[in-house]
Amino acid sequence: ILTYPQKHDLYAGTAKIGTLKHLPPTLTLQYHFPTAGFRPYVGAGVNYTNFSSVEFTPATVTALHPSIKHNSFGLAVQAGVDVPLGGGWVFNVDVKKVQIKTTVYSSGASAGTFKVDPLLVGVGFGKRF
Repeated sequence: ILTYPQKHDLYAGTAKIGTLKHLPPTLTLQYHFPTAGFRPYVGAGVNYTNFSSVEFTPATVTALHPSIKHNSFGLAVQAGVDVPLGGGWVFNVDVKKVQIKTTVYSSGASAGTFKVDPLLVGVGFGKRF
């Protein structure tokens, strides 16, 4: 599972304190249930996320001297179904839950954790050969 870098605003309570981008490629193994017609499946795997373009507001930098750990590893789970359309074509719908988090530092000391943990919904078409 691969996407382009996602941009997020960072908040402390309701105050925006900065922005960052994250690239979360995820590798999963899937088990497709042996059924005729609809083919449901479940999957599990691992996620690696790289955080980049981290920018904090000037007031946040002055007050906290923040930084983050730029790499994250977490688990991923998914469930979905392939629906045959004929001629080898399939329609696919799936849902994935991915663990993404990193340590936040203030003046070099750990100050907490930033968590994203997205729920991803995918829809697509495929061709079986």
